[in-house]
Amino acid sequence: MNEPGDSCSEVLSKLLPRGRGVWIPMDHGLSGYPELGLDRMDSVIDSVIRARADAIVLQKGVLTHQFQRTSWDRFVCHLSASTVHGGPNSQSKVTVGDVEEVISRGAVAVSAQVNLGDDGEPGMLYDMGQITSNDIVILISLSGESEELKNIIQYTSRNRNIKLIGITSKKDSILYKNSDVMFLLPAVKEAGPGGYVPTSSTTIQ
Repeated sequence: MNEPGDSCSEVLSKLLPRGRGVWIPMDHGLSGYPELGLDRMDSVIDSVIRARADAIVLQKGVLTHQFQRTSWDRFVCHLSASTVHGGPNSQSKVTVGDVEEVISRGAVAVSAQVNLGDDGEPGMLYDMGQITSNDIVILISLSGESEELKNIIQYTSRNRNIKLIGITSKKDSILYKNSDVMFLLPAVKEAGPGGYVPTSSTTIQ
């Protein structure tokens, strides 16, 4: 179980051994229920743990049950939520918990989401900033130069208790240069006319 004294480096080495990890996202049961496979969470999570994944991402209600059932110490709680039933606001995420709460439920770390370019982006950025003063922010961008990244990078730069992990394919990008921990992706060709559809890069990430 994660203890309050665990350092960021210890948590990162557990979830990203040798600088990379296999995380299994299983938080979409809230946003789009029913999801095929997530209607039998116990057996799916048991299989993932046996397969030695580095982390499983869950919403907090499922987290409580699964930690009590398994005592596994690699659960990451996703604090952002929305549902497919939200109409035009279905992509606007709201924060549904805080770090102290989900650590007490058995999480070893948390994740949050901002849908860049969405009308609700300012509110999502604000919510992310309120989670805690000791966050780890992970930004994934193939170019590392997206206009939408600048506000988040500026925010993390002003708040030095926040560790920024950047995952990008360009070493000279603003994301790579401003990250505390950097991961460099290989250059890949995307699908579609002009190579704009994020397919190969999201698979690598």
